[in-house]
Amino acid sequence: MPDKERTIQELNDEISKLRNHISELERERDLRLLDLKKPKTILIIDDEVELCNVIKEYVTARKPNYNIIMAHDGNKGEEMIIANPPDLLLLDINLPGKSGIKIFRDISEKNGGKKFPVLVFTVRGELEDFFDGIDADGFIHKPLKMDQVMTEIEKALSKKHKPIAFILDRESNPNIKELKEAIRHSGYKTMVMDGMGKFMAEAVQHVPDFILMDYEQQDILSGTSFVKKIREVQALLCGKFWPKDYSPVLIVYSFTSDGEKEKVIDAGADYYLGKVEHISRIVDDMAEIKRERERKEEERRVVESTKSKLEKLSHEAQDPATLNDYNYFKPFFDKNDKTTSK
Repeated sequence: MPDKERTIQELNDEISKLRNHISELERERDLRLLDLKKPKTILIIDDEVELCNVIKEYVTARKPNYNIIMAHDGNKGEEMIIANPPDLLLLDINLPGKSGIKIFRDISEKNGGKKFPVLVFTVRGELEDFFDGIDADGFIHKPLKMDQVMTEIEKALSKKHKPIAFILDRESNPNIKELKEAIRHSGYKTMVMDGMGKFMAEAVQHVPDFILMDYEQQDILSGTSFVKKIREVQALLCGKFWPKDYSPVLIVYSFTSDGEKEKVIDAGADYYLGKVEHISRIVDDMAEIKRERERKEEERRVVESTKSKLEKLSHEAQDPATLNDYNYFKPFFDKNDKTTSK
């Protein structure tokens, strides 16, 4: 009997642990659903006033929570983007004032790249080739078919955002351009900032997946002090501007010296690469870390898929007959504990 009681207690402990895990998953899911329900602001920049009004009437009739705002020349449109970045931009190419091409290039190339999807109006299919290299999210051909416009809007708004990499380094660093481009080509949105002030300003607006930091900071803080400050700021942001208990991967590198690995890790960095001879090393390490995270996320999904089974076990935990069911899941529990504890 004592052995059975101990085994049942073990089951209860395992279920309690899994329940906590599942609750965290549900909180993350609720945050995602909340974001999807938020009113979406769509900015249309097109000098055809009647066309803009038709789009607004059609879209809001089907999606009342979509806020459609309009600008009829490029200069006004750019002012509206800067003052209040939309969730989606519908952009014409031929505009009075600043051209659509210039607006697109500016929001694609400045400040770490565009922070919202852009659909481009065009009457010429060959323009798609022109925009292919600068990451347009879609094209809407004139004359418009409103059902296709709605489809493109929904598709653009539902796209998963690109992961974000903060780069804490100097723009004057001769290696930074190559590093920034290499990370962008790996599928990340990059934002370069050269001090704690800029980091804090961007951190309240964006949730980074990675923070890459040059050990040789040209700030009033030393490399290790800078790492500690990043983690202090992180603690303040979590639950307010970032998800609760969120922790981006912090990688410290140097192009000039090896530094002191133990001190950097103790200060709060996840990885210290030392002196980097080739940019590819940073990018390769990021790719490996991403693969590991995706593997763990897949295991989390497996845990969630067993929820109904686990709930049944928790209700019947005092019945030794359920131990056969528990033993079926035990190898998975053990494996999950080992991987998630790393």
